[in-house]
Amino acid sequence: MNLIVFPHFRNVGMIERIAQGMAAKGCIDDAEDELAFVLEVIAGKLESIGVADADIDRECHSLSRAAWLRWQELQLDAGVA
Repeated sequence: MNLIVFPHFRNVGMIERIAQGMAAKGCIDDAEDELAFVLEVIAGKLESIGVADADIDRECHSLSRAAWLRWQELQLDAGVA
């Protein structure tokens, strides 16, 4: 069975919600914890539908990169960074 999955890192709304959640945490350590939680949930969902580990790693890496980039933009917009 072939599954076609829309990459999470291309879902602008999802990235925005994740980055907003990270920004709401205040400090970078808490933002990192928030992202780690989200990645665990997504990895678990992908694993449960049979996605290969290498594909899960690639997806989580891309999502993480996109979320951190958006988080940095939010920090700059807020004058924090």
